[in-house]
Amino acid sequence: MKGFIWGVVILVIVIVGFKVFNSVTKNARETAQQAEIVSKMRAEKYDEAKELIVKYYKDTDKAKELLAPIKVKEDEIALEAYTDKIKIPDDWEWKADEKNSKYTSIHGKIVNTGDKTITSFTILAKYQDGKKKTLSTDSANCSESVPAGQTKNFEIKHGYSSDYKSVVLSVKNFTLDQQ
Repeated sequence: MKGFIWGVVILVIVIVGFKVFNSVTKNARETAQQAEIVSKMRAEKYDEAKELIVKYYKDTDKAKELLAPIKVKEDEIALEAYTDKIKIPDDWEWKADEKNSKYTSIHGKIVNTGDKTITSFTILAKYQDGKKKTLSTDSANCSESVPAGQTKNFEIKHGYSSDYKSVVLSVKNFTLDQQ
């Protein structure tokens, strides 16, 4: 009977040891896989990182969790690249409001030279002195779509100051139609 009990104890120890070994090996493998994926992401090799995620995790919740930050970064890169496709032509106008000289107004337009629809955007105006130092800023938000190849007018009204010698305009915070 003692031999049987010792045999069972040894068998239990072997099984538990095997499960612990497998668990440790699996955790080490997953840690190495995640480190490999993170390494690719840090090197901005997002396509390679995605391939590894699909290879290691297939279509699991873990794969979705690991793919989410890559999608965010890819969207940021796409927006940054699209910035060059949104133009403010030089024919915009900055003048004092004829009815109320306490204000100035800027009238202009943006041109979407890209292949996607802009769904919203902000025009930022920086009012500068003669030394190009920014004294004040203002903006105009637009939530109307601007299809590819189209234009959209904008207007910015801002308080008048004789210290303002120039205005610099830029497009900020735009969104694109994801289709």
